[in-house]
Amino acid sequence: MEEKHIESSKTESKPEGKTVRTKFYLADIIVENAWGYHYEALWYGSEPAHLAAMVMDVMDSWYKPNREKLDPSIRAFHERMEKMASPAEGEAPAAASAFLKMKGEMFHASGLRLEIQLTNDLMEIFDFVSTQIYEIFMAKDKAAEDFENLPALFAYMEENYPLDEVFVNALHQPSEGSLSAALYLIDLKYHYTKRTFRQQSLEQQS
Repeated sequence: MEEKHIESSKTESKPEGKTVRTKFYLADIIVENAWGYHYEALWYGSEPAHLAAMVMDVMDSWYKPNREKLDPSIRAFHERMEKMASPAEGEAPAAASAFLKMKGEMFHASGLRLEIQLTNDLMEIFDFVSTQIYEIFMAKDKAAEDFENLPALFAYMEENYPLDEVFVNALHQPSEGSLSAALYLIDLKYHYTKRTFRQQSLEQQS
């Protein structure tokens, strides 16, 4: 989830050389087109089939009416998601290998691009959550670079902004439970998709 991190050099809480894997994965599904459209949707869970279903939901509005006009690579990808979302009995792949196949750029054709940023690294999820909290409450007022380290930044946010208790817990005690609760608020209460959506106007394109 590299693009959503607070400057990584400020992260002091990650044990050097140690990666903690969570039972759930965090995915940011990103769709862009050649005309300035940018759409993101968050997903978090432990079942590859559910992520595949979410990806199809994200594609649904433009895939179904244009299916025959789209590049074969896009149709092949959608068919792969269909199989992953509803695997035949005994054909469901192991979760880790299935998730690995849904990470990175899935296609870039017909003026469309779909990328899935995916991780189950606890500290990468923490980086994403802490950056989102910063962007929701404070980004318009203060630059993260103005603070010596993350604890100083977090302390300032707590003292000066009405952080939800769920966010405070995630910042102080990052765990699977606290981070998944924070992701729920980021996604639904603070409208992640709406906040990250961009659509270039005709005037901007000219």
